[in-house]
Amino acid sequence: MLIAYALVHRYFKLFKSAIRNHPELLDLVESIARWFDLWADCVLSSTFQDSICDSQPAAKRLTIDKLREDMYRLRSIVRREAGVADEQRRLPGARDAVDEAQVHEALISRLEQTYMAPGNLREGGARHDNDFKEIANIRIAPTHQELLCPIPTYLPYFVPGAPHHLLAGSMEKHLDIQFRLLREELMYVH
Repeated sequence: MLIAYALVHRYFKLFKSAIRNHPELLDLVESIARWFDLWADCVLSSTFQDSICDSQPAAKRLTIDKLREDMYRLRSIVRREAGVADEQRRLPGARDAVDEAQVHEALISRLEQTYMAPGNLREGGARHDNDFKEIANIRIAPTHQELLCPIPTYLPYFVPGAPHHLLAGSMEKHLDIQFRLLREELMYVH
């Protein structure tokens, strides 16, 4: 039961719009909350075999109260988001407001406005001594100047239609994007 809560909580953190897109998740969270209450009652009455039952009564009560607080907060958030989603579905024309093509067009427009090409293609020149338009010239390991550069590294977007200095649909563009993103991921892994 606690694993179910943890998974649902993590899922909602990763996918913020999940509740709005899948209203049936409200039923799942309500069920998990009911299961939690049943589990907590059994643990407190000592009619249940669980490792928490071996704890001191005060520690057991404190643990259950903290878990209950988290569970009820999650349920409250899901109820609120489900209510908002339900209200939006009932509004006339709400579904027609913005379609996926318009969202994609807005994203591309925003990317074009903020696009700064790599290397000497950038207005103002290269960012640092390891900023080149050709990936073959880029050292894998970052240079000292690159690490201290206040200008963000050139990272292309892997989105159809996004601005890029190479020909759209070309293998060179695909390799350029993959190389730069993989290099960035390797350099800044936490």
